Amino acid sequence: MIEERTLQLQHCMYQYSRAIYRSIKDLIDPYADRETQIESRRAVLEACEQTMERLAKDPLYFAKPDRALFQDIRRHFPITAQAEVAWAVQAGVTAIERKRDLVSVRFRQDAPVDPGKLASFVSSQRGAQFLPDGTLKFVAKGLDPKELLEQLQTLLGNLAENIQASIA
Repeated sequence: MIEERTLQLQHCMYQYSRAIYRSIKDLIDPYADRETQIESRRAVLEACEQTMERLAKDPLYFAKPDRALFQDIRRHFPITAQAEVAWAVQAGVTAIERKRDLVSVRFRQDAPVDPGKLASFVSSQRGAQFLPDGTLKFVAKGLDPKELLEQLQTLLGNLAENIQASIA
């Protein structure tokens, strides 16, 4: 019974590590030569898998797995893509766009987002909506880029489920 649960958990973690990898692999340094890009992709995939394996085996003693993974892989990405990589690792975000005052945040299908918190955010923000394709749209009037980044970090932190709690 315990072995079956362990196998099921390992399979879920494998799927999650692959989803993280797929969401960031195209952000790997596009200016590097082809061989370096391939090596970087392998290293990023391996880091994703190792992080999820460790989390599956030792969820109580692996503090901040998202931060550990980002620290392991950040060197493979240009500085201009690191914020997007960090968000993809932490909250399952695949894209963020801003057109004037409208902000769109697209989540992976398996993003660790608490549906209740998401619904609460949408209902509390005038004009906010969550679309079937996994895109959250909301209005952010009068924010400069730095303020918007801070607001997005806070929002994503609030929406994220505690992955460790869902495993236990």
